[in-house]
Amino acid sequence: NKCAAKAGICYLITITEKLAAVPVVEEFTGTWCGYCPNGIVGMQKARETYGDQVVLIAAHASDAMECADYYPILASVTGFPSARMNREKDFYPSASTMLNAIKSSLDRDVQGTIELSAMWTDEERKAVRFDTKTKFVYGEDDGRYGIAYVLVEDGMTGSGNGWAQSNYLSGGTGDPDMDFWYKAGSVVPGLAFDHVAVAAWDIDCGVSGSVQSEIVAGAVQEYTYIGDISGNSLIQDKSKLKAIALLIDGISGAIVNAAQTTIQDYSTGVDASTSAPHAVAYYTIDGRQVDAMQKGLNIVKMSDGTSRKILGK
Repeated sequence: NKCAAKAGICYLITITEKLAAVPVVEEFTGTWCGYCPNGIVGMQKARETYGDQVVLIAAHASDAMECADYYPILASVTGFPSARMNREKDFYPSASTMLNAIKSSLDRDVQGTIELSAMWTDEERKAVRFDTKTKFVYGEDDGRYGIAYVLVEDGMTGSGNGWAQSNYLSGGTGDPDMDFWYKAGSVVPGLAFDHVAVAAWDIDCGVSGSVQSEIVAGAVQEYTYIGDISGNSLIQDKSKLKAIALLIDGISGAIVNAAQTTIQDYSTGVDASTSAPHAVAYYTIDGRQVDAMQKGLNIVKMSDGTSRKILGK
């Protein structure tokens, strides 16, 4: 795995606390793909069944919705349609398989959680501020984790080359969930596509430094990232965007956990791009959280996600 910081090392992590898991489904699709309507329906059923309990990302290839930011992941895709669960397991994205995979993933043990809030940094909506909080149930100093950031858009539509969906299911029978596609023609124009990845940052391994290498069990790390979309010509309607943060294990390449949210309007009371880092939490050297700086060596967590060792007098 090209994210791996250290090759040939095995890790045994003992989970002492049951954390909520948010599954991540990355569906690989394209309007040229005649069997990809299976994935479209699978993603629809996943949203209807699980709502915000699951993160859904449709990564298009070789059509009008292709996002170059997703190339590092698309390069490893061997077939369309296909889907990947937490970057650990590939599967065919039919509705039944999709729902079973999500159900199983909701019950998995995870070693960390991530929270996300997002806000436009300006009235013209040229950039998004992602604010994340991560917490782990164990401590280490290996620098193995990173956070990747994604924007997905619902309701994308268009006409002409790359927008009409090829449909090899036309004239078929058997699955009630696929009735629309059975009755439709071999090419279906005028569709609205959901969950479409339209921008991403460090999608394969996560942003360097977004999770500090020194992890203190139970301690919250905060990090802020500004995602610039001023030159993005793929996005159609910024009001239909959703922000996603993926907590990635840089050793295995797996997605540990995830969070998603809508993007809040720009607030003139906050300069989202230049706010100075400040102390948000204090810990003793053995990882115990305290209310204020203590005498001796302290670990101070800053609002920009960094950690500082400060000697209290």
